[in-house]
Formats: sequence, C-alpha cells, structure tokens
Amino acid sequence: MEIDRTCITGALGYLGFNYLSHMARMGRRSRIYALDVREPDEEQKELIERLRCENESRPEVVFLKADLTGYEEDWAACIDDSESLIHFAAVNPFPSQTPIQASKSMDITLNVMTAALRSASMKRFIFASSNHVMGGYKDSPLADSIGVGGLTTSLDPAPGTLIWEAGPNQNSTTYAWTKLMGERLCQSCAATGSERLSFVSVRIGACKPGQGFPEMIAGRMNKFSADREAMRDLTWMRSFWLSQRDFQGLFDRAQEADCDGWPSRAVIVNGMSANSGMKWSLEEVRGFLGYTPVDDVSERIG
Repeated sequence: MEIDRTCITGALGYLGFNYLSHMARMGRRSRIYALDVREPDEEQKELIERLRCENESRPEVVFLKADLTGYEEDWAACIDDSESLIHFAAVNPFPSQTPIQASKSMDITLNVMTAALRSASMKRFIFASSNHVMGGYKDSPLADSIGVGGLTTSLDPAPGTLIWEAGPNQNSTTYAWTKLMGERLCQSCAATGSERLSFVSVRIGACKPGQGFPEMIAGRMNKFSADREAMRDLTWMRSFWLSQRDFQGLFDRAQEADCDGWPSRAVIVNGMSANSGMKWSLEEVRGFLGYTPVDDVSERIG
C-alpha cells in the first residue's frame, strides 16, 4: 500500500522521535506531521532538519504542539490530511500509569480515532499497544499453558505484568487495560467504519534508548541468578526485546502492508525481535505484515 503523508502522535517521546527520525532519514513520505504536547527543542529540530536533507526527496516535517486530551481542529486537520497515523501518544507512556492518567490516555486515543475516521484520505491506523496486555502469561497458571512461540495474538488477553523489582503488589494492570481497550477500539472501528481504513495494533516489547537493554538484563541475571522468581521475571523481560532496527522495519511494514489477505481489517501483532526460545509468536507479524525480525537478544548477551 502506498503512503505519501503520515502523522505521528507523541512524536517527541522516545519511540515517537525514534521513528520520526527514521522516516525523515528514509525520505519515503512527502510530508510528516509530528504532534506532541511539547514543542521540539533546538537539538531535536536540528537533527530532523539534518536527516531530512540527507536525501533528495527532503520530506516536509511539520511540528505542532497539540494537547490531544481535547479535540481541536488544528491538530485534527493534520490527521485529516494524512494517509497513515501512528499513535504513540499517552499521558504517561509507562507501566506506572495511574488511573487518572489512564483515563486521559483513553481520551487521547478516542479523540485521535475520531479524527482518523473523519479523514477522507486516511488508509491505515497503527496503534502502539504493549506486551503488558499479555503480562499474565509470565506467571503460573497461564505460563504453563504455552511453549516456545505459543503466545499468539489470538489468545485471550491477560492484562498486567507482576513486576518483581517493584515489590510483590506492583503491576502494570492499569496501563495494560488502556492498551487492550485501544486494540478493541481498533477492532470495533474496523467492523463498523469505512472499508477504506484498516488497523494494526503492535504489542511492543522492550525497545530502549541506546540498545543497552540486553546488556542490562544480562547484568541482572548474574546478580539474581540464585533467585528463581527474579530469574523468571528477567527471562521474560529478555524475551521481549525489540531492537531499533526491528522496531523501525516493523512500523514501516505496519503502514505499507496490504490488508487484502487479513482475516479482518484490524490485526494485532507482537512487536519483538527474533529472540531465541521466546514464547512470543512471530507468526502474525510475518503473515499479516510480511516482516521477519532479524535481531536476537541471545546474540547480544551470549
């Protein structure tokens, strides 16, 4: 599917700016709208300008400060002019999200979805979901029900991951429910909305700045090797690593993959690299998006 104009929400967050930089460098769009509640600083603007000038196409990058918790015509006009929308924005994009923050994050998703449905040019809506939607499969009894590659996106969700390091009562359930409801909203809109618009929800793994995550996990594994519970959690974390290269390639294909062979106009894929021995399934990302991850956390940490 050909895409010429793209809009990114949460474009100054870590994932959003990472992908914005990638798109500016690749030069495969004529215009990229970058929406965020903040304005870019000089360093960010200079980087994007340098990247976009590295290729002949020189895509236009339009930054707009936008509070997406309320529907406004100025930012909605950016979505209206776009053919694909990549939705990263959240009030708090981390598992520590509070119920109040979760409510406002859902407002953002509903507002952005409304704008996408009203757009006459929009073709593809990409929702940045999370591995935490399936966090319950880390522990028994659900963990015992799946083997390597068995954690498919067709399984019943189990929102929330028990976080060992944060204490026995700390988990990501509130955050995970906002992501699950975003996925369900995509499925509902696909069933009742325009046949022109299709949806991809990506359950993103651990995609960290500097790609130091595998080494950090290796260090923790050495530290906690005698603690079975801690090792189980660290092994789970290690298994959902997503490299920078695979993150960018996956979201490229999420925008451009043809949906004619999909079971519906809304699909869900796991966003992990090709990590040896992991329970996460890559069947959907290969089949629906035509993307095969290339990196493996085991090759990074041995």
